[in-house]
Amino acid sequence: MFGGLLAVVVLVEIIRYVLRPPEAPFVPGHHLTADGARLARRLAAQYDARSPAHRVLVSLLSQRNAAIGRWGEKWTSAPPVDPATHWEGWREILGRRDRLARRLVREVSFSIGIKDLTYGGPRTIHLWEPDVPAWVDRLEPAPRTAAFEILNRTHPSRRSERLVDSQTGILALRHGMTLLVIVPRTHPNP
Repeated sequence: MFGGLLAVVVLVEIIRYVLRPPEAPFVPGHHLTADGARLARRLAAQYDARSPAHRVLVSLLSQRNAAIGRWGEKWTSAPPVDPATHWEGWREILGRRDRLARRLVREVSFSIGIKDLTYGGPRTIHLWEPDVPAWVDRLEPAPRTAAFEILNRTHPSRRSERLVDSQTGILALRHGMTLLVIVPRTHPNP
């Protein structure tokens, strides 16, 4: 009798465990992944609390914690960031050359998307198109900044040449006779 009762109790506990609601549901397009939140916390710690980049990162963490129902953490109740601060903060983060910033931009672009970043979506340009060769001559080699992760997410395994148009701020990855480009937006998103 005791063995049968024990088996029923264990079975009930297993069923309750399997059917329990997830503690932190991840909904793509709504908030950072756990890894993205960890990266954002590490990067935020490198900025002064008044800097636009810090305020953007704290806002990201606050949105994530609110979305997963985590209250009482220091990153929970950040005030909303105005569009100009949002713009300046992301420009600062995207201009960084360190691995932490590149990993965070990659995480943000995969979990939330690039709509909040200060560049438009990637576009493909073929070098044989009219007027392209003249424009390509203006491109200069560029350092690997976090902004290039927006392009790398579409072709992560390909080696390519990083280029920038210093007059317009357009970033490009060159793969043979093809350029993958992103154009900076000229104003903050409302």
